[in-house]
Amino acid sequence: MTRPPDPRDPASVDSSPHASATVTADGVGIHYLDWGGSGPALVLVPGLGNSAHVFDEFAPRLTDTFRVLGVTRVGYGESEHPEAAEAYALPARVAHLRAVLDALGVADAVLVGHSLGGDELTAFAGTHPDRTRALVYLDAAYDHTLGERWQRELVDFLVLRPPPSAADRAGVHGMQEYLWAVQGVRLPIGEVLATVRFDPAGAYVGSRTPDRVRAAMKAALALPDFAGVRAPALALYADSASAADRLPWLRGDAAANARATAILRERIWPEERTERERFAREVAAARVESFPANHFNFLSHPAEVERRLRSFLDAPATDPERLARDLAARVPEAPLRAAAAAPQAADPRRAPRGRRGDVRHATPGRPRRAARAPRRGRARDGAAPRAARAPPGVPRRGYLRRGVRRDAAAPARARRRARRRRRAGAGGPHPPGRAPGVRAPRRDRRGAAPAPDCIA
Repeated sequence: MTRPPDPRDPASVDSSPHASATVTADGVGIHYLDWGGSGPALVLVPGLGNSAHVFDEFAPRLTDTFRVLGVTRVGYGESEHPEAAEAYALPARVAHLRAVLDALGVADAVLVGHSLGGDELTAFAGTHPDRTRALVYLDAAYDHTLGERWQRELVDFLVLRPPPSAADRAGVHGMQEYLWAVQGVRLPIGEVLATVRFDPAGAYVGSRTPDRVRAAMKAALALPDFAGVRAPALALYADSASAADRLPWLRGDAAANARATAILRERIWPEERTERERFAREVAAARVESFPANHFNFLSHPAEVERRLRSFLDAPATDPERLARDLAARVPEAPLRAAAAAPQAADPRRAPRGRRGDVRHATPGRPRRAARAPRRGRARDGAAPRAARAPPGVPRRGYLRRGVRRDAAAPARARRRARRRRRAGAGGPHPPGRAPGVRAPRRDRRGAAPAPDCIA
């Protein structure tokens, strides 16, 4: 299926050298790409949310020694989106993959999977060992049921992901630049066209993937059975030094990046190491390698992934000079986008500062007390700092007292009331509700008069 380019963006055409077709498997249309090539079949399986077009730029690197195919799983890209949840279960996805190989006359193949594609690799190798020549996991050999919890651990930082701007929404190329900024890798134009909807004028509309597909895929996650893999298997893991390597918008926020990195170091990276050790222990012919890269390591470091894949499969490149040049080339850095503003949740401990004599609300379960005011000139929680000096004509001493913020005329009014009481004596005017000659209640050390309606 060929999609028209954005009329305002001539570069938004899928120029990858592949054929495109659909195979019907169990009544579901499964889309695949064929980049051609000579040699054993090598099948690329994308991760969750992606289509086979995500390999548009990586696949041609391997056509000198392999026939390279790419399969889009059910529910994504140009594959069909059936209503039945059973169509998204792992056994059904393995059957779809087998149907594509059968339709193309492929007896056995090297399977290369990224991210969630590793689950299809593991299940296919366990179900069809005679059709599996070798497996290559691209940051994919994990228990993906842990991913949901890892996202909850980092939810405070995921919400900081900046939304697309008007320029990003204006066309295919703008959306490609936006995805580059928030994912850290530049997706091929074909992948953007296959997974994102645009209107006839070329403007962004939304995702092509229905929400029910995402829900069905999450419900189908299961612990991978690495022990059932008998074929040689290479796991290429992507190492990261900080949270900004995974959440690129944190590069401009050092404090948030440090907090997110602490969570990774304490809660997530130890579990990732455990998964790597489990893969190496349970797969009979396992080879585990890692290097600093993006989660999409075949996009951030394509030459390095190609080199390691060829070494594992014993398939040297026909043009080693080209591979050497690519290995020496500098990896382009994603453009920096500022993180979005964090949503402010209401805090019951922070009530608005009132005038003289106001008593703040207490935190539930704690004794009610007036909170201390910040030191002079220091801001509280990002608010503008209080004035360090009293206004002209007002004595500086006592202007700022703990828990009380006086207005400029408060000291003068207090002195006038005191003078009136002294002149009136025992029978003179007095404040309402107070017996003549009775002194006013003394303020407590926190600057607030005792109030009968205080909540303990």
